[in-house]
Amino acid sequence: MLEAKFQNLKEEIHGYYLHVEKMYQDTITGILNHDTEVLTKIVEIEEPLANEKELKIDELCIDLLALYGPRGKQLRTIIMIMKMNNDLERIADHCVNISESALRLIHTPGFRNLSSQMLQMTDYVKIMLYDAFYSFANEDTALAKDVLKRDDIVDDIHHQNVRNLVSDIEHKTQLAETFVDLLLLSSNLERIADLATNIAEDVIYIVEGKTYKHGKFE
Repeated sequence: MLEAKFQNLKEEIHGYYLHVEKMYQDTITGILNHDTEVLTKIVEIEEPLANEKELKIDELCIDLLALYGPRGKQLRTIIMIMKMNNDLERIADHCVNISESALRLIHTPGFRNLSSQMLQMTDYVKIMLYDAFYSFANEDTALAKDVLKRDDIVDDIHHQNVRNLVSDIEHKTQLAETFVDLLLLSSNLERIADLATNIAEDVIYIVEGKTYKHGKFE
């Protein structure tokens, strides 16, 4: 009974990941295509569905812990799935934030599209999110550790975005609101990368029993 419910929990978290990953992909597609319908759907429909999935998975985790007393790796996995569940919900929230910024940008005269640097950032975040979850699905700690390394790259791009956009705000004050929305977009992308990194750290803990904090393993 425990094993069947445990497998069901893993299937549910996989389904939740697919939902959140699609939210992210649709968010970026909506920006690139100036598709207000897609962006509005993320805010009004997809995010509430993500919240429902999070609550369901939390309940499954609590039931497993309370009724079956799992131990060892199985216990670590359930606890990490609870953390991952929260991280996925937060990623969904950041997708909403990006969509809201994008909806304002699309209606701003003069806005054409994202810079090449911002597009590079969206690609890195997409790959990190994919690899983080699939390192969990396959218990692949080497892939999880690659995710940790790529977080530094996204951080560097974000810091460059901040410097560039702050300079733009100072020199083109008439476009300040546009640059602020681009700054918010970059910040939310950086946070999604951080949350993907959290998931990768959880994978390492599940498989190796090692905790990654402050840039090193303990």
